[in-house]
Amino acid sequence: MPRSKTARTRNAILGAATRAFDAKDFHDVLTDDIAATAGIGKATLYRYFGTKEDLYFATLMRGFDELDAALAAGAADGTSHERLRHVAREVLKAFWNRPSFYTLMHRNEIHFQTQHRLLQVRRRRVLQTVRAILARGVAHGEIRRLDAPIAAELFMGLVRAALFRRRPSDTPDRLVETLVGIFLDGAAA
Repeated sequence: MPRSKTARTRNAILGAATRAFDAKDFHDVLTDDIAATAGIGKATLYRYFGTKEDLYFATLMRGFDELDAALAAGAADGTSHERLRHVAREVLKAFWNRPSFYTLMHRNEIHFQTQHRLLQVRRRRVLQTVRAILARGVAHGEIRRLDAPIAAELFMGLVRAALFRRRPSDTPDRLVETLVGIFLDGAAA
């Protein structure tokens, strides 16, 4: 009789995998280590997640779901400027320790098409949050009239650039101030 899967074991695996992928590059993480940290055998890990890639993407999905909850919690409070800072801070926090995310996605686009589509759905939710903040800011006179969909993409592009090109000495708070400042005020002196 096959053993049934439990939410507790799945969560233990995802927690161990998240910590492992946060600490090391995707290709340096061993599923043996994840299984040991989760207190299960490797075969059990593979019953829950067919491949290491499936496990990695499950951690990303979980991260996006946690990001959605954090964004929703701060989406209605404060000025548009404060809300944009909140979005940037939460996105940076969610992906600060995930060095493999962007390189893995771009290096293996065809192999990960199904997962990529699922991630795009989550990404669109973040973009919708930014669009709503921008639209509200325009309506309240806090932000000049702009094309909210393009502006949201530009804002998220700044956030991605901050994640991808950050220096070891950078902090999320300093990057938030820099990128929100550039987005709202431009780069002019």
